[in-house]
This record gives sequence, C-alpha cells and structure tokens, in this order.
Amino acid sequence: PRWFEDDSTAGRAAKSGRLIDYGRRPFAEVPTYMGAADFLVMPLRDTPYNQCRWPNKFGDYMASGRATATCAVSDMDHVTRRYG
Repeated sequence: PRWFEDDSTAGRAAKSGRLIDYGRRPFAEVPTYMGAADFLVMPLRDTPYNQCRWPNKFGDYMASGRATATCAVSDMDHVTRRYG
C-alpha cells in the first residue's frame, strides 16, 4: 500500500483525487513532475543515517520553487522551521 492509503488528511485527499502519488521516477523525469506540481511532499524516514546528512533531493525540491512539505528529520527540520 502507498503511504497515503489511510484516513489521514493526505489519505482523504488521495481518495478524492486531489493528491496524486506517481511513486519513484527516473531522475531525468523529475523536473517535469516537479514543474507540473502545485505542492511537493518529501517524506524521509527518521533513521540514524538520515539524521546525519543533508538529503541531495532537498536541493532539488528547493530549486523547484514549489511549496514543499517534509519531515522534521535531518537538516530539513532546521531549514524548514527557520525559513518556512
């Protein structure tokens, strides 16, 4: 099952067709999907490995200029709390 197949806000949005998860895409396709999106979601598991790094894809998300929701994990927590 996908991450949004529950009764959360995201789950309800997905069931109504307002949220579309295209899953993993080849990197060459990422700019097209990001450019067409109104809002991006960047989930990241809270693991020791992820706590100790700056996720490469975070730079891609910021460069897209789109509103982005992410987790309070790693440097993403500091950046999103400080800069919104």
